[in-house]
Amino acid sequence: MLLSHTSTIIDDEEIYDSTYTLHTNGGDSPIALHDYVYDCLAEDGAWSDRTFYIDKEPGTFHEYSNLGYALIGLIAEVVMDQPFSELTYERIFDPLGMDRTRWFLSELDESKMAVPYEFSEGSYIALPHYGFPSYPDGQLKSNIEDLLIFMQVFLHKGSYQGVEILSSSSVEE
Repeated sequence: MLLSHTSTIIDDEEIYDSTYTLHTNGGDSPIALHDYVYDCLAEDGAWSDRTFYIDKEPGTFHEYSNLGYALIGLIAEVVMDQPFSELTYERIFDPLGMDRTRWFLSELDESKMAVPYEFSEGSYIALPHYGFPSYPDGQLKSNIEDLLIFMQVFLHKGSYQGVEILSSSSVEE
């Protein structure tokens, strides 16, 4: 249900947006993944006065949820007893040679990153890069070469150049 956005866990956009850290202020979030998820979902969390659930039966209603994907990352950390970022580097990106794919700005050369722009009042304005504590929900940064490697894993049923990261049955599923 977390993967298909049917868990009924929802985002609080005000809180979600307030946790963004612009590159001009360091870029990577000072808030740990565990702390963010805990503060959102625990009864005694910092944002326990907010609503992070839809009043529907789980599995019966679709609502996109960044927080749900943050929770998936945290579950992986707890189960594997390893930070999610390190887990993905160790088991996916590094074995595949995807050395320009990283979660955090501090791990990348910003001069080699595409600059995001916003069109406003007739012109394009360069935007700073940013980070956020729920990083498994969409903070991964990569380049086209690494993305092509990752896509080839699926085209080759779970492996790339002899490195298997998924079983063929998982790819089929």
